Amino acid sequence: CDLGTSCTKVVVGDNARGIAVAIPLAKEIHSPSAGETGSISDFLLPTGKGDPKFVFMTAIKNAARQDPLDHSIVIPLISYLAIVLEKSRSSFLKQVGEASYADVDLVWQVNLGVPCRMAAGSQLANAFRVVALAAAHLAWSGNKGADRETAIRQSLNLARNAARSNWVLENTPTVEVIPEIIAEIQGYRRSPRAVRGLHALIDVGATTVDIATFLIHEHQGENVFPILAAEVLEIGCSRLHERRMGRMDEAVKVWRTSLSATRTHDKSIPDAVSVSQDAVSAIKDSFKATDSATMNELGVALHKILKFTRERRDPNSRAFEQGLRVFVCGGGKNAPVFSEKFDSLLGNGKLIRGVDLQRLDLEAPERLTVHSKIQSGYDRLAVAYGLSFPVIDFGRIELPESIEDIEPQTGAHAWSEAVGKDQV
Repeated sequence: CDLGTSCTKVVVGDNARGIAVAIPLAKEIHSPSAGETGSISDFLLPTGKGDPKFVFMTAIKNAARQDPLDHSIVIPLISYLAIVLEKSRSSFLKQVGEASYADVDLVWQVNLGVPCRMAAGSQLANAFRVVALAAAHLAWSGNKGADRETAIRQSLNLARNAARSNWVLENTPTVEVIPEIIAEIQGYRRSPRAVRGLHALIDVGATTVDIATFLIHEHQGENVFPILAAEVLEIGCSRLHERRMGRMDEAVKVWRTSLSATRTHDKSIPDAVSVSQDAVSAIKDSFKATDSATMNELGVALHKILKFTRERRDPNSRAFEQGLRVFVCGGGKNAPVFSEKFDSLLGNGKLIRGVDLQRLDLEAPERLTVHSKIQSGYDRLAVAYGLSFPVIDFGRIELPESIEDIEPQTGAHAWSEAVGKDQV
């Protein structure tokens, strides 16, 4: 379950059958009687800006200091998430045929994507898990006989006690949290296109742009995903638009002040057409200035992450000689302001001298039952798809704070001959 700030996305996987079913949440909840699922929008359940989920997810993604378990936010959020889980379960069984599981004791697991900076065991990670566990308990047990709010509070108390004591709630799915970056590349990692070694990822979302470098490799037969460096910028599409609006207001105030200072007498008042053109010009200039400053912030952050990775985290990687694969993904990547910036940043030596940054786009895997319908919009479902695998299949995930710096090998051919982390 990908609880994105702007939309909720769910993909349910059955590893035994080798399928992953995308849940058309928007259609199931808003227009269940509509015809066949037809576009990516059917799978995106939008969130209003004032909704409890938006407030909670913004707090989570911003690593806010306030208590994420504030009841005024959490009670409606648990209700919302429980409905999502109920709808997802029933939709999955309807799509694959409930009769095919008639003699099977289904074991459910709820995987949630979280920002990679949310370390396992942190207050935020624990809050996230408690909320999801309470929602799962509510969805599977229903707390029959109690009114909705009482049932939610009972589930929340049980979830808190279970999390505190490491209990397993009866008749309730287990809940796991997975770094979104690792979930997002699972389709690639399991495809013929995948290569071992160093990669980078840029994800443009509604509120944030996530940048990370990570390794795909194995150690003693176990999949290992070290996230070498990560940065989260508050410059996603909605944040950029908020910046534009703020800058526009400032520009209009300056323009109004200038206009009101114009001396008017007799018939010499400013011409209406030229005045309106001046206003439009001021707004356009404010937008351009905001976009330029924001994209510069993105470029600086990407350069910083790549430079740090090359100097401190994986200096001997052959990717710096042969080409570094960079995933560009997320629902906002195609916004013109971002796509133009990526065109200018990525390429041979454009950002890091001598390093060819090779752009990769995510492709919908065949395991996803609707892959042919949503190929162009797969970015929106990539995290949810990755979360459809059992947590045991992910292998070992290492967060940036747990990884030590390493010294580069010296010599004229250090990069080509040295054994980097990606070759272990």
